Amino acid sequence: MSDTFPDEARHSEEAYEAIRQVGDGQTSSLPAPWAYDVIGNLMNASLQLPRAFKHLSNGLAISLTQFEMVEEDGADPLKRNAAARAHLAQAGELAKQLAAELEAAQSAISQQVYARPRRMRP
Repeated sequence: MSDTFPDEARHSEEAYEAIRQVGDGQTSSLPAPWAYDVIGNLMNASLQLPRAFKHLSNGLAISLTQFEMVEEDGADPLKRNAAARAHLAQAGELAKQLAAELEAAQSAISQQVYARPRRMRP
């Protein structure tokens, strides 16, 4: 087995860091026109999750034909692999629901525009 860091692992780490930074943002105010874009980008990312999970599931299945896998606790690797793949399929369905909720959030603020800046109280 290669010690090369797979592209999938690198890309998923980069996605995690990007989303973490959105959550750690220092902005106290995020007007609807900007939030609309952020929500849209997160929605688009969530739409890619089912395909990513399917790719991971297929990779897990194929790995059993290419590597002799064992479980450290003696469990059946075929059963554990199948369980992981079932969970990935469910995660894909939940990601579709996430995308729908984000689309609804985006739609809810789609008509908000700047009227004029409010004065900040000291």
